[in-house]
Amino acid sequence: MHIYAKYIFSLWQGNALGYCHWYAASVPYAKEMCAVSRIVIPCVLYINAAVAGEYENLLKQEVDYDELDENDKMLGFLWKDFNINSSEKIQKVMIYISTEKNFLGKWTGAWGSSTSVAPAYWTMTDDMSRSFTTKTGKISWELDSSTSKIIQREYGGELKWGVWWIDCTVFTIDKIVVFTDAYKGGYPDDKEDVEEKAEKISAGVYKAKIGDSYVYKDLGTEKMLPINWSKFDIPKTETITSIEITLSKKKN
Repeated sequence: MHIYAKYIFSLWQGNALGYCHWYAASVPYAKEMCAVSRIVIPCVLYINAAVAGEYENLLKQEVDYDELDENDKMLGFLWKDFNINSSEKIQKVMIYISTEKNFLGKWTGAWGSSTSVAPAYWTMTDDMSRSFTTKTGKISWELDSSTSKIIQREYGGELKWGVWWIDCTVFTIDKIVVFTDAYKGGYPDDKEDVEEKAEKISAGVYKAKIGDSYVYKDLGTEKMLPINWSKFDIPKTETITSIEITLSKKKN
């Protein structure tokens, strides 16, 4: 369970816990308060229950690609805001994004993080690319063991997510989820959700119902619509020979 709160003191037993120094600045008498045998102080809590090794940061942060720094185009998130147990190592990071446009389209970017290794104290992935025909998407970074060991979460250490390009220039970062070596479950699938399975009409003929609506002025600079091959569920032993697309319009 992760707890996010402002000026939080819930239940203190005896002197064993001492006091939290970052609260002392706002509540000067915190040290004396912790010295008594039992104190319950009302406070507002934002609680996010999760399994061991899974840490979620709810953001709902709107991003406008055109307003990103031309020389950087990376968004930073302090590691300390995830409240990760100091003894755990980062294994995987997943970002959830969404848009009010017709679809997210193509994203190109990378992940990076502060590290404990001189001289750069920084690590970064190779460039990545994902295409989404949906309004929501997940993009992940799976860290190898050597990278996991050097991630610097203290002293203002940051996780960074780069957006070199995205077709949907205005989008929302809904949340970021971090998985550590304490996590024993299966990772969420970061592939695009396929709402309807392909229909095999006859031998060698496959039909996928897309059902998406598009507005021409909202298309990216490529003016091309991404349609994942996975929607068609075509056997690997077969070769594509022709493609047909059926269009309809709402106006006359």
